[in-house]
Amino acid sequence: MATLVKPIVIESFGLPGAGKSTICQQVTAILHQEGWHVLQRHDYYRWLQRCPWTVKVKVHTYGYLKRFPITLKILSYALMRPPLNRWSQRLARTLALHHAYLEEFLHSTSPRLCLLDQWTLQSLWSIGVTHQETDGAPMTTMAHMLITDAPHAYIYFHLPPEVAAHRVAHRPTGQSRFDDLPYHDIEKILKQYESLLQAIRIAIEEQKCLLLCLDATKPVPDQVDQVISWIKSMINK
Repeated sequence: MATLVKPIVIESFGLPGAGKSTICQQVTAILHQEGWHVLQRHDYYRWLQRCPWTVKVKVHTYGYLKRFPITLKILSYALMRPPLNRWSQRLARTLALHHAYLEEFLHSTSPRLCLLDQWTLQSLWSIGVTHQETDGAPMTTMAHMLITDAPHAYIYFHLPPEVAAHRVAHRPTGQSRFDDLPYHDIEKILKQYESLLQAIRIAIEEQKCLLLCLDATKPVPDQVDQVISWIKSMINK
């Protein structure tokens, strides 16, 4: 089993519409009521906007150099798979900097738990879509690189692509990259994304990281209870 650092960081991943943000918000609210210090992704971005310049200097020097090997791995992967564009190069650097900033964020805020929606894994998703590689060994290899660099726990929100497509298609406009797309086009795209998510899940299991697989078709209260029970069992080990 991969070693978890303290505070525990839990990344959630799953198709759009699986309820990741909703579940994390409700879990955080309940744990707050029980006296836990829990932070989420939006807390990180608020901190990032006002973090002191001394932290920024540290992140862009020592913090970045510490993670330079993962940057090189991502760039070497991208070099082998055109198109290599400015976006691909920027992604590798940004990913390393975000991990360095996250380390400083956790150090300065000292939460007991940090819940992140598709943090490292969102970058993997972006890489796969850019290079039209949504499954197979290449993406599993990249997932291994990113997961090894971040010893986190993970929650996988499993939702059939057709159900996810229905939820996304009925969202209010302005909340999704799928706005104005017909249902069948959304379903086709999400089926490709589901293959990518399976590559991520395989990599997590092979790395023996802590992983909770949730059935995102179940009622929200049931999922919230399952997540809280899992977190508490993890803390008590």
